[in-house]
Amino acid sequence: TSGTQTYTGAVTLSGADRTLTGSTISTSSTISGAYSLTITGNAVFGDGTGTDTVTLSGSSKNLSVSGTTTLNTDINTSGTQTYTSAVTLATADRTLTGTTITNSSTITGAGFSLTETGSAVINGAISGVNIFSVSGTTSIGANISTTGTQTYSGAVTIYAASGTGTTRTITTTADTITFSDTVNSTANQANNLLFGAGSGNAVFTGAVGGATNGALGTITNIASQQLTFSDAVSATTIANYGTLLFNASSAKTISPAITDNGTTTIQVINSADGAPGIITFSGNVAADTITIGTTTKSGSALFNGTVVQGLTTNINIVGGDAAGENSLANFASTVTVTAITLDDNTATASATFSGTTAT
Repeated sequence: TSGTQTYTGAVTLSGADRTLTGSTISTSSTISGAYSLTITGNAVFGDGTGTDTVTLSGSSKNLSVSGTTTLNTDINTSGTQTYTSAVTLATADRTLTGTTITNSSTITGAGFSLTETGSAVINGAISGVNIFSVSGTTSIGANISTTGTQTYSGAVTIYAASGTGTTRTITTTADTITFSDTVNSTANQANNLLFGAGSGNAVFTGAVGGATNGALGTITNIASQQLTFSDAVSATTIANYGTLLFNASSAKTISPAITDNGTTTIQVINSADGAPGIITFSGNVAADTITIGTTTKSGSALFNGTVVQGLTTNINIVGGDAAGENSLANFASTVTVTAITLDDNTATASATFSGTTAT
């Protein structure tokens, strides 16, 4: 049609894949069928009653919309979903279920949450969403801003179609950002990851920049924000404005230089009981406070680069609370600090210096 199409009752796709072409295609009840659906024009799915689902079953049945999309219902496909123009969440929280969900323009949430069950390719900015979560892999090719938590259960790629050093910004309103798998850059691009103003803490469970040629450029946190790393980190720089916690039970390597950009802290803690694995810092490090171990957990760190004095650099090494939980800091290059404190607990705290030490 050259104008609108309005389907008040149930729609069934039958016989073959189908294309609806019009200015705006609106549905108020169910869409179902074991075929793919292409909408050329704008789409308004559902009326928010809860009986207005969209389900394309069968094998690899896809949905694509060329125009804008208003989601008054959840969308479930056995194949891909492709949204070329702006998507708006309406009337309630929404779930998109498919093999890969791709948005090429903006997604706005009006305070509603969005769950993507499947992989996600984010090529348009996400904003105004409350909670955002992806169960599969995620390619982040645009900025993401939410008021609530963000959870990425699969591997994440900081993505750019071309060029190098592209920055993607992830922002929450004082809420947690969780990466449960690896976080890498598009190969050989060294793209940057920036956390926006007001964001809560971020947790990296898997290796960062560990894939072949997948090292990041600069990772930047904000003041008072804690980034927790439980695996190796491969990047050019961590621009630290808050706290960096390296919390692992086995040996890991942290390749980037770490810069001091305010009131900053670096902490190294063994995430399990017993003797700690060594966290090796390959680049130069600067921070106001560096702490190895706590009164309940040991820590072990090797600094192969220089440790440069920040605003006031204090190095604290603290033994754990059980035998064998000894904490050790090994400095292989120049160290410039205000003070070094060794705090024996049940276990011991010690430091070794192979380079020049200035206090």
